[in-house]
Amino acid sequence: MSLYVYSINAQGLKNFKSRINLLKLVTKFKPTVLCVQETNIDPFVDSKLLIPNYSSYYNPPVSQFSGTVIFCANSMSVTSSLVLISGRLQLLRVQFLHNNYIILNVHIPHNFQNIKLVLDAIEKVLNENRELNVIMCGDWNYVDDVYLDSKNRTTNNNFLKVTMKRLLSNFNFRDSFRFLHPSKVEFSHAGNQYHKPLARLDRIYINAVISSQLILADLLPSFSDHGIARVGLNFKEIGTFIRFKFDNRTLSDELSSMKYENILDRFLGNTQKDFDSYEQLKWDLKKAAIQIRNYNNFRKKLELKTLKYLNYIDKRLIFERMTEDVLINTESDSTPKKCQTSTNDISIHTAFKNYDNESRSKIFVEFFTSKFLHKDTSIIGIEEYLQDLPKIDPISFQIIDSPLTETEIEKAIDELSRESSPGLDGLTSEFIRKFKKQFIPIFLWLWDETVAQNILPESLRCGLLSLIYKKGDPT
Repeated sequence: MSLYVYSINAQGLKNFKSRINLLKLVTKFKPTVLCVQETNIDPFVDSKLLIPNYSSYYNPPVSQFSGTVIFCANSMSVTSSLVLISGRLQLLRVQFLHNNYIILNVHIPHNFQNIKLVLDAIEKVLNENRELNVIMCGDWNYVDDVYLDSKNRTTNNNFLKVTMKRLLSNFNFRDSFRFLHPSKVEFSHAGNQYHKPLARLDRIYINAVISSQLILADLLPSFSDHGIARVGLNFKEIGTFIRFKFDNRTLSDELSSMKYENILDRFLGNTQKDFDSYEQLKWDLKKAAIQIRNYNNFRKKLELKTLKYLNYIDKRLIFERMTEDVLINTESDSTPKKCQTSTNDISIHTAFKNYDNESRSKIFVEFFTSKFLHKDTSIIGIEEYLQDLPKIDPISFQIIDSPLTETEIEKAIDELSRESSPGLDGLTSEFIRKFKKQFIPIFLWLWDETVAQNILPESLRCGLLSLIYKKGDPT
């Protein structure tokens, strides 16, 4: 299953037409969660908009052009709902497929004092929930990148931009749209001014904990002046996972290598490195890789277009050469190859055909939760037990207990298998080998920091379990 979160500034839900349009939106797309800003609906005075199969959580307005509401599908379990700033900020705690989420519905005001109140409230929530899955939806009333996110726009709230940039960096948040589309230009709001300003004011931010689950982030047209921002988080199949992997082919490109080197060198030059900046390094590398991939795809399309329209190309000659190559390849490999099938190639769905997706997910989660659950172990009598075991000699102990060196890290990098799959961060062994000069001091710092804090960075504390059928009766 997938979790789909939508966000829209409705610019008023009191009139009949806006309500009908919102109902059409929900009927067509069936979002799991819908965050709406600028409702102008006071649930204690006005008639509330009720959507079938959805629960509604209202935050009443305090002035014109305020008020928010979150519509949540009944398939989700809502544990709590809080109004943090009347008319501007609300919080919803939900549970979806055994995962807990905090959803913030934000409508940034224009007044400086009110902006500060909203941002302080957001920062407090994020401070108290650093380890949880957090999604922030809303109309932010500023743009992060004036070149990619706006057009003909003459003003931008610099205080809001700088404060939000610090907040997003401190708590390791990503703009979901920009995460999947680093260079795409698209707008969600059109101003009524004479110069027709355009901007992407409606955004959904996600923290690093759930960025690997992101499969969709885009904008849809709407019935108001604001477009609809939406994200999708993947839970479609048990045993499937959307994983990013660095394209090793780009490592031979000089410009791409220079881009990666600059990012790594910038991290090494940071005198205040911590785990958050390490996670930011991985995000910057991934963002650069996506930009390079998009650029290469664009360049290929351009080359094909150029090839198609150049007058001096003899298309017939190209076709004949392609035909000859196909014939040569066919003759050299005329023996048909049988597709090797494995008796072990049985899907999870075959093994659990009597269970629905939710039941399968529950079985797996409960099993592996019990497997990896931290349990207190009694150490009574451990010294007597260890006395009978062989001891290492003092020289070996001194070697093992000595600090990790760059030489040892370099040797480990050189011995990395080229065929091994990368971790969830997508860093391949070829990528680490290519930039060995930068990774050696990074890994040495990471080791020392981990030993000092007695904990691994967040991205190194999660993994992916893949269930593989071996033998026996699958039913």
